[in-house]
Amino acid sequence: MHKRFRTILFASLATLFLITAPVTVLYYMGWRFDWTTKTITQTGIFYFKVSPRESKIYIDHEFKKKTGFFFNSALIENLTPKKYFVGIEKQGFHKWEKLLEIKKRQVTEIKNITLIPENPSFTIMSEKVEDFYPLPDNKKIILKEIYYVAENTNSTGLRKWSLKLFDLEKNLKSKLIDEDDIIAQIEKLDKNPLEIKNTHSENSSLQTELINLTISNDSKRILIQVKEINIKTENNESKYFTLDLDKAPDSLTLIPLLRKEEDIKEEDMKKENRETEGVYFSSENLGKFLILSSYDAENKDKIKELRELDIENNETPPSVLNDMVHISIIGNDIYYIDKSGFVFKNNFSFNREEKLNFKPFYLNPKSEYEIYERNSNIFLRENNILYLFDQDKKVFEEFFESVQNLKFAIDSKKMVYYDDYETSVFFLEKIYDQPERDKYENVFLARFPEKINNVFWYTDHYLLIFVEDIIKIVEIDDRDKVNIVDLIELEELNSFQDTRTAEELENQEISEKEKPMLTEEAGSKIFWNQDNKKLYILFENNVYASEELIR
Repeated sequence: MHKRFRTILFASLATLFLITAPVTVLYYMGWRFDWTTKTITQTGIFYFKVSPRESKIYIDHEFKKKTGFFFNSALIENLTPKKYFVGIEKQGFHKWEKLLEIKKRQVTEIKNITLIPENPSFTIMSEKVEDFYPLPDNKKIILKEIYYVAENTNSTGLRKWSLKLFDLEKNLKSKLIDEDDIIAQIEKLDKNPLEIKNTHSENSSLQTELINLTISNDSKRILIQVKEINIKTENNESKYFTLDLDKAPDSLTLIPLLRKEEDIKEEDMKKENRETEGVYFSSENLGKFLILSSYDAENKDKIKELRELDIENNETPPSVLNDMVHISIIGNDIYYIDKSGFVFKNNFSFNREEKLNFKPFYLNPKSEYEIYERNSNIFLRENNILYLFDQDKKVFEEFFESVQNLKFAIDSKKMVYYDDYETSVFFLEKIYDQPERDKYENVFLARFPEKINNVFWYTDHYLLIFVEDIIKIVEIDDRDKVNIVDLIELEELNSFQDTRTAEELENQEISEKEKPMLTEEAGSKIFWNQDNKKLYILFENNVYASEELIR
């Protein structure tokens, strides 16, 4: 090889190296030529985390990759800064679409995506149900069933109700109590020991109506409020019972609402014509209950008082809290508003009273109040007006003017509040994940033409909203747009057949006297179970259970 040729070859290779080396280094540092702007710029990255696994990711309608099988995630790099149309798909699920921006040297995160199943399947869990009450542990549901006892072959029969406990894990239904158990307990009060044996008969003039059912935080006990309806005496008195779910029906116990006559002080006589407004579990003693009563004060305003009842010893000491206009029991704490407009916090031992607001809250005697608390964030609702407690100023400041209800997210970092038609999310602390949120930032999500019946947190980043007769899933990421999916319309439940096996039906067998058909239609109701990821719907007296919706 001639020297001149070698020189030219070396010079050419050196020149090529000097050109390609910087380009290569710049390329791996994320620099690209943007043909749109005719400039060199640094690239950005999309980071995805999607449920379910192996979902397909499309960028500007072009397939890029699938999310991983083990970590549900995917990284798409070397994207020039601009807005991209992002689509995520998986067979059997609704598409997720959004216009998202890539910025230079930044990662755009979309890591809280949950795809919603298309046409989810439902099975009939129980029939002839008028209402249901999920237990806090999400493992069981109490069903209120209605049946008719025929007095003769030509009559429709007497309307009766019963409570059944449905184990969601074992798919097993068992009886707790029925209306006859309640009536038998009531009739025992007026009987001597010799009459108790035959205290109740099918021809009793007593009937009862279930007014309310409260479940203890440990999911082991319930409080039952019934209205006693005596056909002969026209007595419509309310009574409260407690029941241990593991010992039903033998543990059914009447809660005495009135104090013993010998314990009533003379100055309290005027209060004995009180009206019981509620009975609550004591979180510190299984044998104690709190009784909330109201009576007319001298100025004719209703005043509430709270008494503690030791049901084991049948002792009711003098009231532990007086002169209240509202009480809210939240976990192990008791919040209450006194007639002067001050809000207090106390425990169940009533030895740790804390006055929250230094400036009294103006009270309207015609208003209804409710207190909510999560992570030291305290809200007070007066009718439909929501107030937020300012920890620094020690005052309640108006927050929103139209609130039907509010619910806290699973992670306790945010809450959803809604009225009849609109939903919004309020952030209780700063969120650093994208999209970033400031503490106390308010985000409007959606307005619906139909009335909102109920709202649940589907995940920490999605809401399940019951609108009119449609159940919708709504994301809370408002970048570009809010994705809203119709999960199911209630009428579609009629297409699902009863697929219970003979063994399952045997587990749910009812007595002969309950077999007459139900003729009254109950209202619709839903419950989203965070543990087993199933949706339960009461529709036309049937309770339906969905398949597992999040996988």
